[in-house]
Amino acid sequence: MGENCHHHHTENKKILFTAFLLTAIFAALEVTYGVWSFSLSLLSEGVHMASDGISLLIAALAVMIASTTSNKYKKAEPIAAFINGISLIIVPIIVVYEAINRLVNGSQQILSKEMFIVAVIGLIVNLIVAFILSRGEKDNINVRAAMMHIIADLLSSVSTIVVSLLIMFYDLDFVDAIASIVISIIIFSGGWKITKESIRMLKS
Repeated sequence: MGENCHHHHTENKKILFTAFLLTAIFAALEVTYGVWSFSLSLLSEGVHMASDGISLLIAALAVMIASTTSNKYKKAEPIAAFINGISLIIVPIIVVYEAINRLVNGSQQILSKEMFIVAVIGLIVNLIVAFILSRGEKDNINVRAAMMHIIADLLSSVSTIVVSLLIMFYDLDFVDAIASIVISIIIFSGGWKITKESIRMLKS
């Protein structure tokens, strides 16, 4: 039983570290191109992926710590899940604020072609990371929290692709801010659930 548990922890750690590396590398690319193309959707997706990268690293470290024999470290995983959940709540609030600001005050012209190319690459990267995480332990709250992050990123990537096409062919720049708000609400909802479950685990 102990060996099987150790195997799960080791496998989860490898999966989370691999997902972290892929996410962190592409997050840097998305943030850079988000700023350059003036796309809030792309920038918010990049910022969210950056927070995902940090969350995946925290989750991997938590799994590593929780695999020790000392009982005092057993709360490491729900604590990491709590941090992940909070990040899924804070980031959407910041994005919604910026989106409303753009709707009210307007924004610079968005470079839709660059936005489209990076969003498509982002979708591919997120699909790869989702596949990697799907091989983890389904009952592990940190693996589930990480998957929640990536699902939110997948939605964001698809949304950004659609928005870039609408801007490219119809000059509907305002859709960028609206899409950011919709995706942020979905991300917030997932973060709220993960946070509540992690608090329940910490109390038990």
